Amino acid sequence: MTRFSPIGRPLPLVTAHGASIAGTDHILQDTWGSTGNCAWVIDGATRRTDSDNDAVAAWVADLSTRIRDELEAAPFAPLTTVLERAIAAADRPGPPDAPHPSGTAALARLTDDGADVLVLCDSGVLVGEELLRDDRLANLRRDLGGFATIDAARNADGGFWVAGGQPSAAHRAVTRHLPGVDRVVLMTDGVADEIGRLLPTAADAWALLDPDSSSDPDPTPDSDPAPNSGAASIAAALRELAPRIIDRDGRCDDLTAVILARPSQTSAASRT
Repeated sequence: MTRFSPIGRPLPLVTAHGASIAGTDHILQDTWGSTGNCAWVIDGATRRTDSDNDAVAAWVADLSTRIRDELEAAPFAPLTTVLERAIAAADRPGPPDAPHPSGTAALARLTDDGADVLVLCDSGVLVGEELLRDDRLANLRRDLGGFATIDAARNADGGFWVAGGQPSAAHRAVTRHLPGVDRVVLMTDGVADEIGRLLPTAADAWALLDPDSSSDPDPTPDSDPAPNSGAASIAAALRELAPRIIDRDGRCDDLTAVILARPSQTSAASRT
């Protein structure tokens, strides 16, 4: 069924394909999803002990489900509203006296004239030659240092904002409307941090992440990608990045990347 924009123009079909691989320090706390003309990535952002990793992963998974629900109920709602409602609807896992789980988020929607983008905390969206990020956490790490000081600045004026127990944090996200955009790459910080360090130009990033994919449907985030699928190509790119990160730092964060594009920009089938 053809979808129409709020001004009555038919929306072009959009494809989304992506992959996640676990880092070296804990169970996978990244996820991604897509529906209609939108895609998103979420990364657990709570400092917890290993015994609490399940709670963070559960929060990330449920928040992703709620984002899908909100987009399917209101496909043209502002992305800030979508994220705010999703945070409010998500179930809090873990004991009530523990810190509320939280996550970073990046959402994108391809519209009839470009793209709407939202970034909350340190995930990122690659658009053409520009990597769009919310740099408030990075600035605090540079200026303040210690974990205790940074934790005190979480979801606070003058600090940084994450998707946790405060739905209004969604309205503190970095948002942009980008005319004429046909494709974007959404990525968690494990990928976004490395794009600048390891790849000299945006063209190098696109060459690594934009796959030459078949028309096979992509798998769900927790299943194995089919050979030669768009997801398998992105997974291969992430596995190429991981050893380079480990060789330098001795560890590697979770890595997630998702390409959202109009059909003329990619041959992958939509995972909707």
